[in-house]
Amino acid sequence: MTVTDEFRNPDSLEKVIDDIDDVQLLGSAIFSKWRYYNHWAMGESIRDEESMRWFNMITKRILELMG
Repeated sequence: MTVTDEFRNPDSLEKVIDDIDDVQLLGSAIFSKWRYYNHWAMGESIRDEESMRWFNMITKRILELMG
């Protein structure tokens, strides 16, 4: 499994999130996912449970690394 595959859904991300220590990578992931929802999601909701969980995990990890 590649990093890209592990970033696709919260279940996969949850298994590796504590091993990720690159804040720039995490920030890029947030930017990319946000851009997807703003430009290509075609009505998909960013507020679904899976997306919210994904964004929360990434944001929490960034805060941990910066603290």
